[in-house]
Amino acid sequence: MTIYGYARIAMDETFITTQMNALKNYKYDKIYIESLVPDESNSKELNHLLECVEKGDQIVIYDFSVLGKNLTGLAEIITFLEEKEVELTLAATNINTDQNQSFSLNEMIHYFSSIEKAVMRENTLRGLDYARKQGKIGGRPTIDQEVIDHIIHLHKNKGYSLKRISEECNISIGSVHKYVQQYKNKHPQE
Repeated sequence: MTIYGYARIAMDETFITTQMNALKNYKYDKIYIESLVPDESNSKELNHLLECVEKGDQIVIYDFSVLGKNLTGLAEIITFLEEKEVELTLAATNINTDQNQSFSLNEMIHYFSSIEKAVMRENTLRGLDYARKQGKIGGRPTIDQEVIDHIIHLHKNKGYSLKRISEECNISIGSVHKYVQQYKNKHPQE
């Protein structure tokens, strides 16, 4: 019987340390560490691990979120391991597929829901990080101070409506409203 560890580098740099500290209690023979990659469909180390396990082996992971899969993908991995008679242990909760443990349906739903949220959060952070590295900037575009001054001038001095200012400055009515309100809050006497 071989004991394998599996860990995944995450956007939260402390998470790999948390995983490694938990896994070392299980005295694994070999560990697979997945690198931080933007394309989660390519879990190279996990695939290598699943190819080499044999009947009676044990895989130790920190928790299900480390597998980086949605619930369907997670179910496929668990089914695969059950068919190969490979034991899966979650170090964070000490859950082991070889033990008979009973959980209420409610506990299971909440547990898997929290795992799904963790995986989605991690995938979102990876995607944003990847986009940043590609030079893409998220969020609303910034508006130059010249345009903001022009908005205030049109509203204050010319009496233009928000809609007309929006059309003339080529920005949304919401943005025009925001800058007009900011000006009014700073200059309540005018």
